[in-house]
Amino acid sequence: MTEHANLIKNIRDGRPINECRRLAGSTLTVIMGRLAAYTGRRIEWDFAMNKSELDLHPAKLELGPLPVAPAAIPGQCDLI
Repeated sequence: MTEHANLIKNIRDGRPINECRRLAGSTLTVIMGRLAAYTGRRIEWDFAMNKSELDLHPAKLELGPLPVAPAAIPGQCDLI
């Protein structure tokens, strides 16, 4: 509750709070955790940011049902 009150107050005072960097960092941390769990390997920040070729976008962006990928098996999935 206080978080929202502070956000609204700062916007009204002309000092909006920018949480983008923190949110992007926490999102990448979650993605790295998922990669580590799926592959059974340690994932470094540098790998996730610069070397990984992981792309979770569907091959074709359109409305309708999406293909369902097979379930990942920890320690047996290839690292992308």
